[in-house]
Amino acid sequence: SMAAAAPLAAAAPALLSTTAPDMVQVGEIRLLHPDGYTMVPMFEQNGTQLWLDNINVPDAFTTPNLIEAEDCMTQWLNHTAKGLSLSPYEVLALRHDFHSGPPEAAADMALVGAQIHDTARTAAREGFLGHGADSMRQGSLRFWANYVGAFSNISSGGGFSGYEVQTSGALFGGVWEPSPLFSLGAYGGYSYSSTDFSSISADAESESVHAGLQASSLMPWGLQLTADASYSSQSVDLERSPGGLGTNSSRFDQEVAGLGLELAYPIAIAEHTRLTPAASVSALWLWQDSFKESGDIMAAAVDKIEGSSVSSSLGATLERDFFLAEEHAITAGLGAEWKHRYTGRRRSAKYAFVDNGCGAGYPCTADSRELDADFLELSAYIDGKILVSEEAVLSLRAGYRAEVGENSVGHLFYGGVSVEF
Repeated sequence: SMAAAAPLAAAAPALLSTTAPDMVQVGEIRLLHPDGYTMVPMFEQNGTQLWLDNINVPDAFTTPNLIEAEDCMTQWLNHTAKGLSLSPYEVLALRHDFHSGPPEAAADMALVGAQIHDTARTAAREGFLGHGADSMRQGSLRFWANYVGAFSNISSGGGFSGYEVQTSGALFGGVWEPSPLFSLGAYGGYSYSSTDFSSISADAESESVHAGLQASSLMPWGLQLTADASYSSQSVDLERSPGGLGTNSSRFDQEVAGLGLELAYPIAIAEHTRLTPAASVSALWLWQDSFKESGDIMAAAVDKIEGSSVSSSLGATLERDFFLAEEHAITAGLGAEWKHRYTGRRRSAKYAFVDNGCGAGYPCTADSRELDADFLELSAYIDGKILVSEEAVLSLRAGYRAEVGENSVGHLFYGGVSVEF
């Protein structure tokens, strides 16, 4: 809290000398923090506006990362800030945005990297499985391309910043079906993502390359088993600006690998209508490189982050084929899934402020916002097939998925084309 931050001010009297008796209160300022804001008094001394450092700021300003960083920030104030010759107004701006000092964004980006990977994996799964009337399938080779666009919002809470992620990209894949009982696929693609943080002064951009293998087999008793292995390589540009006083820039790489398994059971409930209950489990592993920011105001050196996550889902899909003619068919579907994250809901970044006099190592830790454990996913899609020749079928598809949790909401749109020979 700023109760915790007050010792930081006291540690740098050259910066915050505000105890003279000739100070006069001249107004109030709005002190922002991850859970809202607090109005605090502004004082003036000999025509210069200052912020009194022994004010009683409510506990609403308390953030876990700020409390954790108290010793590191005190070292930075004593060792580095004095040499920057900050004006009283710059000191005020920094105090106003102290919670942006710890590199919380670095921990959040480990979660964002996994989310970007999962967005590509979901769109690739739609391309691999396809939808529509089996009676129109013509051959053993199919090539597909999907455009994907996604938007998600994680709300602030618990003293941690929320963030918004927007992703767009394209994926391309091929499927080989040597028999009606088995298919094997591969895909690759590229995506670009931007991340904007709502309660800390930071934003990021990510460029990602995706690849994966997929397989599906019809098991005894009509069970459909689908497995996939996925990989993403990502390059992240992160910018932080505590107090709005310049920019701390960094670039680092991420790698994400995943495995997934789904068991489904299609049930014909009417002519050309199917209900497919399904259960799945997936695991992700993430590696984020260490990096060192360039900048003057609380620039940080951040240690590598490694972690895994496990999740499962249980749901069902209802779809129906509409045959407009022998050469044309449309399939429409609706789905609902309940998903649960067992592990990997939060990441932590160990760090030290650059040139802070603390010595070697990473003495402090900044945690990310915690993700929801449970959320509901709703989906809808439409797929149109056209028999373009005796040996080829052209398919056009579009789909939408929504994820809704207690503290998050996500949207995924995809559209694409496939040709089957």
